[in-house]
Amino acid sequence: MTHMDLAEAYIHSTGGSYTAGSLSYTDNWAHSWNIAIARKVKVGRQTVLLINSMPYSVSTSAHRGSIRRAAKAAGLRTFEVPNLHIDQSHELNLRVYRARIADLENRRRTAHKPAKYDQLIQELQREMSDYIDLFEPEQLKEAA
Repeated sequence: MTHMDLAEAYIHSTGGSYTAGSLSYTDNWAHSWNIAIARKVKVGRQTVLLINSMPYSVSTSAHRGSIRRAAKAAGLRTFEVPNLHIDQSHELNLRVYRARIADLENRRRTAHKPAKYDQLIQELQREMSDYIDLFEPEQLKEAA
């Protein structure tokens, strides 16, 4: 899947038009108002999409959702992380996953419907586990 394929899938998933000013694709990056929203990364034989989890604005949140749906439709695995430069910030991404899980566990304790949080926690734990399985071998190779 090229970045243009992803752009076309994005347009299709939103039912809208491609707005160059607010969303642009360059190489394997998607940007909104000069903020990196997503990045395609090749790991071994797999290509995955990293989506920026930082909540910059309503516009970038909407783009993230559309990009996530487009990637899913294209069969591309996605990971929501705060730093799209995995080689520079792998540990930070893991800390953020753990913090998000801890936050959901705290919310679950006081929730009227804790089962909703159980599902969210399980999904996030599964995503973190997949992230570790995918990127830890790469980190170990780089360290060697």
